[in-house]
Amino acid sequence: MELENTDLQVYKLKPSAFFIMRKKVILRIILLLLGMLAIIGAILISNGTFKNIDGSSVLIFCIALPFFLFYVLFRTFRRMKKVYETFTITITRDAIIREQANTPVLMIRNDEIKKIIRFKNGTICIKGDSLLNQIAIPEGIDGSEELEDALKKVLPLEPSSLMKSYGHILLFMLAVPVMMMMTVTSQNRVILIICGLLLVGYLAFSFYAAQESRNADNQTRKGSWWSLIMILFVIITVMMKLLSMKE
Repeated sequence: MELENTDLQVYKLKPSAFFIMRKKVILRIILLLLGMLAIIGAILISNGTFKNIDGSSVLIFCIALPFFLFYVLFRTFRRMKKVYETFTITITRDAIIREQANTPVLMIRNDEIKKIIRFKNGTICIKGDSLLNQIAIPEGIDGSEELEDALKKVLPLEPSSLMKSYGHILLFMLAVPVMMMMTVTSQNRVILIICGLLLVGYLAFSFYAAQESRNADNQTRKGSWWSLIMILFVIITVMMKLLSMKE
């Protein structure tokens, strides 16, 4: 069945949208980083792990992590700038289509749309029939009122907050570096096994999502292969530490 091409409505992002996003992301990353380091410190102090780990390992980790994160952010922002400049939402009678640079075109037919969420900051999320079939429309879209009116003809917009809808995902992502550090430094078998299993599961799903999602750009797909190397690193680290504990 072909889409009806009449009555097309096309929306693009304002030039200022990227800079607004970048400022907010940097601020949130700094807050998350400080929170994460505080959590790591509290965990190590509360269970007395400081006595069983090499202090230099913790120091290297705490110094390297911020540099690594900001290096990743720098590369990500370079890609995202082009994405924002080419981001386009097209609404037809039958579907909603998202196009952007270096990313496969994503189309969700009206009968596949399960929910449309509007966050307090103006971001809109159109949820399709699977977790990987979603369209996120950032704040700063040109003609936002007209866009919302067009979307309301498909489904009512449900008001929500980012933490309410995706808080559990954000908290787990915050816990990933903590689990990575505990895998490397902890001498507790139970902690090693639990953190190792959770990390392997997270990395495996991240690889699958990057390969299958039409929201992942080409660079993200290529970079996701590093997840497999990280999985091997986690498994080998946990196995070697468990074996050393038996000796």
